[in-house]
Amino acid sequence: MPKRNSSVVGREFGQGVRDAIEQSGMTQRRLAELLDWQEAKMSDAVNGKGGITEVELIRLLS
Repeated sequence: MPKRNSSVVGREFGQGVRDAIEQSGMTQRRLAELLDWQEAKMSDAVNGKGGITEVELIRLLS
């Protein structure tokens, strides 16, 4: 699997996702389970490393 680098925009997005997860009372692990994602995928998303499709983004935000 290729190494993913983060970007400023990605890190800002990730911070917003982390804030939303925290406000929901869920953990990243639980959200990954609900989305049927591997924890590494969730970690990449919240660390601004991308790796999610537009459809996955819509599922994440809903």
